[in-house]
Amino acid sequence: MKHLIFLHGLKGSSKGTKAIFLKKHFPACLTPNFTEDMHQRMDQLKSMVNSPVWLVGSSMGGLQALFFANYYPNLVRGLVLVAPAVGFFEDSWCSPAELKTIQSLIIPETIPCTILAGLNDVIIPIEDIQALVDRSPESASLKLLKLKDDHSLNQSLDILLKEIKLLVGE
Repeated sequence: MKHLIFLHGLKGSSKGTKAIFLKKHFPACLTPNFTEDMHQRMDQLKSMVNSPVWLVGSSMGGLQALFFANYYPNLVRGLVLVAPAVGFFEDSWCSPAELKTIQSLIIPETIPCTILAGLNDVIIPIEDIQALVDRSPESASLKLLKLKDDHSLNQSLDILLKEIKLLVGE
């Protein structure tokens, strides 16, 4: 699965639980390390992608995947977003203009997407994830799974694996 890339969260890495899990099940999955700066993350991802890929993004990596899909829809085959960071931003994290941009992001209708959200997530309100779903085109191939888990969704890795396999056709 050379066209699967995992985008970790703000405090994550290529050695995190989900990255290791995905490498175990998809040995060719790329699990690069990213900085905390979204602009640098986007530049790094763009430099890696020259043909359509599947993106799996967790938390801040989910937001990164969403930005990438909105900016470069022709380079994204599909998305799995794990507790995507589409809400709950302090003023220190982004400017009002950046927050407005985040709150205007949608799931492009040409890109299949599954979102995993934790009902016990105290970091990203499920209402913000639902708002993303609600403002996305009705014709989008979009599935939202609300799971009994926290922000990490590490108790739902079996569901994550199943959804990735469904997305990529394995």
